[in-house]
Amino acid sequence: MHVNGADFLLTFKCPSQCKHCSYKAGPERNVTLYPGVCIGNVRNKSLTGVLENYDYRTHPIIRIIAEEDPVGLLRLARGKGYRKEERFINECHLCYEMRKYLRRFYPEHLAPSGCY
Repeated sequence: MHVNGADFLLTFKCPSQCKHCSYKAGPERNVTLYPGVCIGNVRNKSLTGVLENYDYRTHPIIRIIAEEDPVGLLRLARGKGYRKEERFINECHLCYEMRKYLRRFYPEHLAPSGCY
């Protein structure tokens, strides 16, 4: 039985204001869903604004991971010139290597740079 990764994504409803919430961002001010995958930046938008506008279906990397698994990133990378024939230890290794390759094409979505 194949399970769609999108079935496991949380739907987030951000409160309009929460005076008890705080957020500390790194020097690049990225909001990341998990290390190396950025969903927005708090330089020019509030954290609430970033979270309210987040939709995995509009994020070019998260959408592929959710709907196709990391193998979809391999297909995307090959379409953008990735030619290495290598084997991967597991899906996490595949995902990381493909994101590392794809970063030049999606720098605002694959951040912060220190993850790669």
